[in-house]
Amino acid sequence: MNNLKRPRAMAVAAAVLTAAGIMLPTGATADAAQQAKSADCYVNLGTLTFGAGGRNIGGYPPRYEFDASPYLGAIYDSCAGTMKVYYGGYKSTHYNIRGYGNQREVPGGLKRVTTWRVSGSEPRAYPFTVQACNRGSGLGRSRCTQWSPTVWLQVNAEVVR
Repeated sequence: MNNLKRPRAMAVAAAVLTAAGIMLPTGATADAAQQAKSADCYVNLGTLTFGAGGRNIGGYPPRYEFDASPYLGAIYDSCAGTMKVYYGGYKSTHYNIRGYGNQREVPGGLKRVTTWRVSGSEPRAYPFTVQACNRGSGLGRSRCTQWSPTVWLQVNAEVVR
């Protein structure tokens, strides 16, 4: 039983010694820091606004779609400081993603993931939506699906479910 408690004790001891200015061997410090950090990590899953429509088609993170839209799911990882948006379901030349304060055009494909690094530490919720598009020939306009349901993702604050 004592062996099961040793890593946490080592992490606490390493944090205390490091804070006191006592340097530990690099490997021990890195291991202890990672163990202490992982205890404070959490993930938030994207959700739909109540009554917004769309259906959950499953997966992790949960993915949502309309009949004529790509699916979309999102996850925030506090320790990595990233938001990942999962989308797809169409053989398209590209997708348009709206979220995190901008719109991005990304390559097409049946299963895609786009990652954003989170800057700042203020708790905030971001909306994400996506549409699949095929480029027009010559100077023609792209033809696109309707936008997916809007998925909201909370960052910098743990969501308790």
